[in-house]
Amino acid sequence: MLSALALGSFVLSSFSACSSSFQVSPYGGYYLPLGDSHILYAETEEVDEDIECEVNEESIPLFTALGKEVKDKEENGTKKYYYLATKENPMISAISFTTDDVVRLRKQIEGVENTAITFQAGMGRPNPYYMDNLVLMYIRSFSKTYSYDTAGHYFGWLAAAGSLNPAFIKVADPIFIQGVQNRTFFAQYVSKDNYSEELHKRSFWEIVHNYNLTFEQSFKDPVNDSDYPTQNKSIDLLHLFASIDACYDHTYAANNVYGFGNPMADVVHDVASWAGDLQTAARILSEKKSVNYSFESIMSDSTLGCTEDDILADIDAVNITDSYLTGPGRVNDALRDYYGAVTNQHTRFSRFIDGVLNDKNSDWSGTRFQKFEQEVYDDLAIHYNPTTKTCTDYSSSVDWVDKNFKKFAILNNNTKSFPDFSARQAVGKAFIDYVEKRA
Repeated sequence: MLSALALGSFVLSSFSACSSSFQVSPYGGYYLPLGDSHILYAETEEVDEDIECEVNEESIPLFTALGKEVKDKEENGTKKYYYLATKENPMISAISFTTDDVVRLRKQIEGVENTAITFQAGMGRPNPYYMDNLVLMYIRSFSKTYSYDTAGHYFGWLAAAGSLNPAFIKVADPIFIQGVQNRTFFAQYVSKDNYSEELHKRSFWEIVHNYNLTFEQSFKDPVNDSDYPTQNKSIDLLHLFASIDACYDHTYAANNVYGFGNPMADVVHDVASWAGDLQTAARILSEKKSVNYSFESIMSDSTLGCTEDDILADIDAVNITDSYLTGPGRVNDALRDYYGAVTNQHTRFSRFIDGVLNDKNSDWSGTRFQKFEQEVYDDLAIHYNPTTKTCTDYSSSVDWVDKNFKKFAILNNNTKSFPDFSARQAVGKAFIDYVEKRA
């Protein structure tokens, strides 16, 4: 029996440039430190019978470094290279360019996924799409923000991402993965005031003192390059999974199958991710009577509700649901594949433009980037003409506002009064410039 593992050129070049040796990972498999925060992570999989695992000639040194004895044989006039995986010598199932934080996160999520599979089996009607939703719902449930519709306008996270399942939360919370309880692991990434104590039945005091953990931990941005270094930048982890849940196409279908319903099913994913943050910033900027902001300035002002760790989470959520979590599939595998492939900011932002256009509101005209410009402005109730480079205010049309009320619920804050046109235009232009510079 033959099994082949294709390795990307980036993985091979990273290995070739490194003088370190693979080490046994505490999360299973092996890892190779790359001199910064990144590693090559080799995952292993036990086999029940002997399997010949094919490797490319270029990857022989890598597999040799992993302790595999690579052999060759003639097959149809072509030389093949392989190693033998046995019960005692597990197969290398995946090798990815990643960070230790991502590996640890994926292992914890894998445990939640296995719990979700068992939980669904007990329901008597397993649905592979709903398994994804259980996992995403569970992670976002640690934050009050993503657990209740308390934002003060029509849009809310229960409407956008679906209902919570308290029964599953109760089952998943006490499970230990790699020596850490699910409840305590994910609770680290939320603030004390925003922690959903009512859902998770453990107080802030118990988690901090009994488990020696700290709330409001930052999750270091896994994407780093020399052009836009992110050593000190982070991603809002719970915001990432809430946005993934809301952007995931099968959230709506799975919720309806199980009778939860979803009143936001006809609203574009933009509002649940990047556009929602832009609408919030435009509304608050309008109240402040200020429009002289670069997007970096907007992100650095915490009062505007559009921080960089939120925006990076939104961008990654769009990218992951556009190409990596298309269902049914495992969330932890989508994270591995995405952060393994997106190794620089150019790739991250370029894929974001593609993801936005794949889920566009209208059939825009012009170049790829002109279409992106039109989509951004459209989510701020502005029509943009790429030929004349002029903006027109949509919100002056009462009929149009009535028709699109839910889409702009954050922007108008449950009223039919939109923020100043100049504020919306300034936020749109600042975001477009920010993305274009990196893409």
